[in-house]
Amino acid sequence: MKDPVFPVFAALGTALVLLPLTWHARTGNIAMVLLIIWIALANFIQFVNTVIWYSNVDNKAPVWCDISTRLYLMSIIAVPACNLCIAVRLESIASTREVTQTASAKKRQKIFELAMGILLPLVYVALAVVWQGHRFDIYEGAGCYSATYISWPWILLSPVPILLVSCTSLVYSILAFRWFSLRRAQFMAVLASSGTNLNKSRYLRMMAFCTIDMLITIPFTIGNLASQLRDFHGELQPYTSWADVHYGWGAVAQIPAAAFDTPSTESAFSRFDLVRWSAPIAAFIFFAIFGLTQDAVSEYRRILRGLKNAASLPKTKTRSIVRQPQDLSNTHLSPVDSERGYELHTKAFSTPPASAQLPHLGSYAWSGHDDEKEIQVTVERSVAY
Repeated sequence: MKDPVFPVFAALGTALVLLPLTWHARTGNIAMVLLIIWIALANFIQFVNTVIWYSNVDNKAPVWCDISTRLYLMSIIAVPACNLCIAVRLESIASTREVTQTASAKKRQKIFELAMGILLPLVYVALAVVWQGHRFDIYEGAGCYSATYISWPWILLSPVPILLVSCTSLVYSILAFRWFSLRRAQFMAVLASSGTNLNKSRYLRMMAFCTIDMLITIPFTIGNLASQLRDFHGELQPYTSWADVHYGWGAVAQIPAAAFDTPSTESAFSRFDLVRWSAPIAAFIFFAIFGLTQDAVSEYRRILRGLKNAASLPKTKTRSIVRQPQDLSNTHLSPVDSERGYELHTKAFSTPPASAQLPHLGSYAWSGHDDEKEIQVTVERSVAY
């Protein structure tokens, strides 16, 4: 169970999947933004769990476990739900049912994407309490995970919703690819008339990610279900009553790494390890498809320029302003206020004028001789930019 490589990949997955976030946020693609957030959150939770419980099973952070187990459950249904939103949008564009998006159509699309990306995961995690036998489990080297009571409610409320969403997304992805194949010649015109910011490359990348994710999620979910049933010899645990299933709800199972080193638990260990690696794998696939494009690279450069400008210190430049000779009648200037950085080169005069101030140059004292009538003033001022 202890894997020193896993937290490194989980941390990298968190960072890599977040890199294209700003660009997708500016395009207003809610489904893509939520997809990035959920994948990054799943990787971050896995990273923290592995670091905290790498060599122990102590219940040292119960509040974190309560929160992280629920967020991780939400991410399991949220990722295919966001892919479904993307697939529906791609199919709608390719089929030309919506030649141009009206304001009401855009509003409906946003509501649908928010409902699938946020509301559905909330409902999913709220119903998870039905099939959770106790508070949570702590695995050495992996951290805290939801406790599962293998029963009919678990099948109906956990893998079945994921399969329904994933299969629907796969159907829409296939339809989107079919429409693309039929309208390949005029597809650029179709995208241009859709009123979106999609081009052919972005369209194909989004369709590719939806398809790849579904081709991974569906077999994995079915295989996990079959493996769970095999571990119980095809027999589900009886769901007699709510009180019986949730008896001792506050209990926390603490499972050491040695428990997975026996032949009888080899299948469970392989399944559990595959569940853990699903989040980093999804992050790296996402980055390979969306994070290396020309748009993404341009966004990285823009961010780096902004960080560089923010970190750089102000530079000091010097400007020389030369004023033309003026008739100041018997005037001699010497600077009094030296803090403003003025340097005056003057001649001497004897009779002071009525005012001894030049507002734009500062305050000065006056003295001089009668034989001089003009002055050449050179002002050198330091200006910060």
